[in-house]
Amino acid sequence: MGRIPARFTLRHSALYLIVLAGSSFCPRASLNAQQGQEPPCATRTVLVGVINRDGSPVEGLEAANFRAGFPVQILSVAHESRPRRIVILLDASGSMLRGMANSLSVAVHMASYAPANSAVSLLTFGGRIVGRVDFAGGRQGVLQELENIRLGRTSKAYGTGRTALYDAILEAVKTLGPSSEGDVIYAITDGGENASHNRHREVDNALLGAHLRLFAFVLASPGARTPEEMSGPYTLREFVLNSGGNFAYAGPLGVEIDGEHPRPADDAAAMDVALRRLYGQMTDVYRLEIKLAAPVDKLRSWKLELVERLGVNKKNLHLLYPHKLMPCNANDSPH
Repeated sequence: MGRIPARFTLRHSALYLIVLAGSSFCPRASLNAQQGQEPPCATRTVLVGVINRDGSPVEGLEAANFRAGFPVQILSVAHESRPRRIVILLDASGSMLRGMANSLSVAVHMASYAPANSAVSLLTFGGRIVGRVDFAGGRQGVLQELENIRLGRTSKAYGTGRTALYDAILEAVKTLGPSSEGDVIYAITDGGENASHNRHREVDNALLGAHLRLFAFVLASPGARTPEEMSGPYTLREFVLNSGGNFAYAGPLGVEIDGEHPRPADDAAAMDVALRRLYGQMTDVYRLEIKLAAPVDKLRSWKLELVERLGVNKKNLHLLYPHKLMPCNANDSPH
């Protein structure tokens, strides 16, 4: 299919560190700010990943290594690494039929090597949810279902129908229920979307409102692609960036993960290492407590960047952080 689109290439990775905020917050100070009072929901926390170009998480950073654009102030920074709940979201629609063996391999790898003590569940989807294995089924339940799909030992329709990716992401949010901040949805798909009832904004709002992170492994469809299969990965990557996750794109020339060196698709050992480090990014983060100097009246962009001090060279580092902030009334808690 040719090389991955230019906007995904690592030559542009420097752009990933900064999202231009523009007029990201209210254009005028709120009445509370004018009176010296904090705006509602002024203090909240965000989870931020920092990785090297090999995909491994970076430890040992301090508040002085981070800088946020106005009106966000960083109050404190603490490193944490702990188990997460992970929903594997496997695209089983018609567009994935020719690549089903590869997508199953990616799902099996996650179920086999997900971070220690992390709980794993599975949702498969096409135009609707086709199958599921809840967290109670555990890794073995997920692996058994994936093996059943591979061997055709199921009456469910796999590799047929349209693709309701947005609806499936929202179903994964529901599966996580009252989520623990930082839980993960891991979508394995070609990025196509042509059947959802929900739209772009609903997906962003659901992920950010539940404090969930979306990671995606996108497999380029072999052969001719439909317009939605060509444009879908761009939209999916936007969801990923907005939530603070990471994005991998697998094409004929190799696999590229945001912020990392590209890897040849036929190097199994290199891919095994890359995927395990991707899983490490799901558990290893910094918890930033931030304070807003102005109210957020709707879903807004903000800027976070690394600062070159205390021996840190930001050129070789990549930030994973939620590029959008929710208005206070859209959050169940300030987090």
